[in-house]
Amino acid sequence: MLKSIGGRLAALTLIFGAGLLSLLANRAQAQSDVVAIVNGEKITEAQLVAELKARFGYQVREQLIQQLVVDLEAKKRGLTCTEAEIDEAYARTKRQIDNRARMSGKTFEIWLLEQSLTVSAFRQRLRQQILLEKMVKPKVNVTDQDVSKYYETNKQNLAREEAMDVSFIAVSTKEEAEKLRADIVAGKITWDKAAKDFNLDPYGRDNGGYLGPVGRGDKELQKVAFTLTKDGEISAVFQEPGMGWLIVKRNSYQAPGIPPFEQVEDNIREMLTVTRTAAEAQKQLEALMTLAEIKKLGDIRPPVDLGST
Repeated sequence: MLKSIGGRLAALTLIFGAGLLSLLANRAQAQSDVVAIVNGEKITEAQLVAELKARFGYQVREQLIQQLVVDLEAKKRGLTCTEAEIDEAYARTKRQIDNRARMSGKTFEIWLLEQSLTVSAFRQRLRQQILLEKMVKPKVNVTDQDVSKYYETNKQNLAREEAMDVSFIAVSTKEEAEKLRADIVAGKITWDKAAKDFNLDPYGRDNGGYLGPVGRGDKELQKVAFTLTKDGEISAVFQEPGMGWLIVKRNSYQAPGIPPFEQVEDNIREMLTVTRTAAEAQKQLEALMTLAEIKKLGDIRPPVDLGST
């Protein structure tokens, strides 16, 4: 792109002369420095940068320092983080939040806004976290004894409420839902195929419309779910406000009470691994920041602590 622009400028120089080229360049530069015009008054790029630095400069500089400290340590250890790894972590987080959005109403995009994160900033955060986790992975070891001890110590906290594990398919009209249900029951189309081809819910097209455990509640979907008496049973067509016309399939029933160890063993192991890895990663970051030689220059100031004034 730069070579192309350079070639065009060279051609203009030959045709119109250095004087005209200089004039055009100055005009282009002046135009690029203006980011907005309000009633004829200009807001310049310099004003924008100064305001951004005043509002967010300290925070961004701290983040950049952390990123560089982690990158330098990763390079020293021969550790890398690929775009594919970031993509996987990004998709996993998005899927977890969006799966809950169908009941909570909070999508991944809303979550990003609440965290004051852009997609780019979130991906950079994931990159840093992945590198830190690779550094501390050898330190994290969850044994069978750890898992069984956690289960025995936290039995009451592991107690579950009654729930129905369900999947659903949503369409726009009652007639469409009735036909789709009839076709599934008759074996003309599988449930997963119907979910992929017709489900209005974008989060449920590739996983058979899976929603997960649903407790008793006031939503129509919750009420209908608890009318199903056996696994694999498909509900009658009903309307859920804001979601369309639905059919629900019961996957399994979750009885209230403390689940047996065998049912939660893998979940406990994963939870302990994730928790301990995150804790070790934070310790690693703090240690690297303490050992690093950091000089903060320029006029970027920390935010004022109003509580101390």
